[in-house]
Amino acid sequence: GDIDHQFLATLDVVAGNLNVGGISNDGQMTITDSTVTASGHVSNDTSATLTVDQSTLNANSLSNDGDLEVKNSSNVQVTNQLVNDVNGKLDVTNSTVHSNTMTNDGQVRVHQPGGVLIVDGTLLNNGLLVVDGMAQATMIDNSAQLRGGGIITADVLNSGLLAPGPDGSGTDILTIEGRLTLSPAGTLEGELGGMTPGTEHDQVIVEGLATLGGALQVINLPGLVLNPGDAFTILMADQINGSFADLLLPLDGQGQQLFEVVIDSTTIRLVALRDNRQPPGDGTIPEPATVALLGLCAAGLVRRRRRGERPATRAIKRAATNVAARFVW
Repeated sequence: GDIDHQFLATLDVVAGNLNVGGISNDGQMTITDSTVTASGHVSNDTSATLTVDQSTLNANSLSNDGDLEVKNSSNVQVTNQLVNDVNGKLDVTNSTVHSNTMTNDGQVRVHQPGGVLIVDGTLLNNGLLVVDGMAQATMIDNSAQLRGGGIITADVLNSGLLAPGPDGSGTDILTIEGRLTLSPAGTLEGELGGMTPGTEHDQVIVEGLATLGGALQVINLPGLVLNPGDAFTILMADQINGSFADLLLPLDGQGQQLFEVVIDSTTIRLVALRDNRQPPGDGTIPEPATVALLGLCAAGLVRRRRRGERPATRAIKRAATNVAARFVW
């Protein structure tokens, strides 16, 4: 039959085999050192917690709107569709989750070490997908956020945000073993904190064709020091086609562009145009022509002051000159 696990209840399946029609979890359910097979649907409802620990969970279909944690060499096998709903949080650590198709409207994190997510067909991502381990699919269709520093074996269509690194600020290298298409609605984001790829600045490696479009957004992290000519390779691919419609690039303190975007057949590089360190004071350095103009103004002011001497002052000077002349005579 089915398991209907009610709110606030706790159910532990330990060191056994359990065959059921379906599972509806509205409480806290833990599967440890066991194999649970559901011939029907498995539902982990809102505010519920389902933990699969050193175990195998087999299901015909699965929906998660709570917390689903798969860890410690576990396997979750879904014959048909896996849906991670808006409130759902799916965490995979040192384990494998395998489904025929998948839709994510919530948060999915495939952790390192050992986290693996496999989707035989298309993975539709309408939420947050962070791949620090490995993700495999025929295609990942991203309309929200695709992040991480792991390996994606799939063609990726991005109409949302594609950003290496963790959820939030931080840099990494994201590898895509497949084609990458950046649609007009999408954004490729790169964070820069230093010259070293991965640990100090973002990089995407595409083992296939990268087709550019949409926007390129560059974010300078605190502590970044630029010298003219510094180059940051933010994307490498077997081949690059197309261009970006929008460049969202950082400016210096004077409102001048800090980078030139250089795109060739296999790389996208950001080349620093100027030093981003501010001089003392207000950060402005007068141009040579401005300095010369200030000198001329000062000279004119002196002449005006001389011409503007009062009559009494001139009379005193003439009297002093006449006395000196008589004395010499």
